Amino acid sequence: MTPRKKALRKKAPRNKTPRKGDGRESASWWQHPMAKWAGVAVATPVLVGVLVWGIERAVTNNAKPKDEGAPLVVSLVRLERNGGEQANDWVFPEGLKLTSADLSELNALPWWSAAEAEWFRRRGAVDPNASVIKVVIRGNRNAPIRVVGMKAVPRCRSPLAGMLFLSSMVGSTPNEAIEFDLDQADPQAQLAHGDGTYAEFFQERTVSLRRGEDVTLQMTARSRTRYCEFVFAVDVLTDAGVVTQTIDDHGKPFKVTATLEAAAYNSLYVSGPADPLDDPENWRPVDPKTYRN
Repeated sequence: MTPRKKALRKKAPRNKTPRKGDGRESASWWQHPMAKWAGVAVATPVLVGVLVWGIERAVTNNAKPKDEGAPLVVSLVRLERNGGEQANDWVFPEGLKLTSADLSELNALPWWSAAEAEWFRRRGAVDPNASVIKVVIRGNRNAPIRVVGMKAVPRCRSPLAGMLFLSSMVGSTPNEAIEFDLDQADPQAQLAHGDGTYAEFFQERTVSLRRGEDVTLQMTARSRTRYCEFVFAVDVLTDAGVVTQTIDDHGKPFKVTATLEAAAYNSLYVSGPADPLDDPENWRPVDPKTYRN
């Protein structure tokens, strides 16, 4: 047999597994058609899960907020001066003697102004006879809530007799204030009528709040005989029952003191109508033992 015929009779070579580097490597495993299908099969439920989570989150975000925390949120507590029983007077617990620099700083402020009141409060001065407090409360429940009662909880002792700033300039008393007589055994919120009589405030006035709704309460607490530190206890009716909350002066009690005759104080400063010189713009020291006006 000729060499040519032997070549023709040779079997065709079998396909061999390509070797690395010869340019014919098999596709990587993630490029295999079955692998791609498997990837889609895994990704599809994951994608569906993400979509469902997104929908559930959107529904949850649009739902009503949970009833958490206190039913009332106290968004403002501010001490004010109405010029009624307070006039422009101030009382300090101790008989301090102001330096000339202190007195100059005080007299540089507008008389009977918010800046002057802040100067006194920063140094520990206490409201005389009556403390006027503005409070803003806001509803914090999905269902409406209602304030059904409020009382002052005082701790009292003898009036302060340290240092008195006396002006005797009397102004007006605000209407529709919630009043508390701290000299009573259980000082409940009162509403003053024009004829001089009083009634339980929350029996004649309704304070009902929905979530995010707020109301301003103007409150006056008085003592004619003692020095008192006090807070307010507020009874709030919710769909789960009555809850009692406390309102204080930013973590401290409110304070008020009855006033005494000028001679009872260790030191005395006068201005305005209380000053024999009738100086309405400046405070000056006088001897409390010999003071007459």
